[in-house]
Amino acid sequence: MDKRMTAADIVAELQDGMTIGIGGWGPRRKPMALIREILRSELKYLTIVVYYGADVSMLCAAGKVKKVVFAFVSLDLKLDVSLLHVDRADQRGVCQIKGSDQYMDDWFARAAKKTFVTCDELVDANYFNNPAESRYVFWERAMTSGVCLQPGGAHPTSCAPLYGFDVPHFKEYNASAKEDGFEPYFAKFIKNSSEEEYQSKVGGLKAIRQLPLPVY
Repeated sequence: MDKRMTAADIVAELQDGMTIGIGGWGPRRKPMALIREILRSELKYLTIVVYYGADVSMLCAAGKVKKVVFAFVSLDLKLDVSLLHVDRADQRGVCQIKGSDQYMDDWFARAAKKTFVTCDELVDANYFNNPAESRYVFWERAMTSGVCLQPGGAHPTSCAPLYGFDVPHFKEYNASAKEDGFEPYFAKFIKNSSEEEYQSKVGGLKAIRQLPLPVY
């Protein structure tokens, strides 16, 4: 089954009032391209289940959120949809995360009625015939409802080992939020801008891929 979709297709599957799980953790591997697509939409009254990050503050500032469930939560809470970002996927919905931690993304995938994924790379199904690659697959492809190829789609969060998080961009976002609220940032980077235009404004995919990985 070919599960390829666009970001717009995925957001069109969402409805007002849904309970949505958002994968990643803090500034790490958030499905930010999908968050930006939601910000451009008319969606509202969402309950989001999430490990806190800029995605939460953006959605709340834009008036999209009714309730936030965060910190360490039990994922027996039923989710209508989960939104995730992964390193690689194939058109069948097999997803790979090669970073040192998949966080709770596998739980999000299993807790939701539908799971939609953006990926930095779309690979042929044969790619996962190699055990060295399939060992980084953490949930069954049946759990994945749709896949969207979106290189750099986690920016400004990281997608290790492909790229780190964008500290200068986060600083600009934080400064904007403190000074004039979310609207100037939204107008500059997201409103009336496609994902490709957004990436161009932050230096392009090449610059994203060159962001250094954090050292702990």
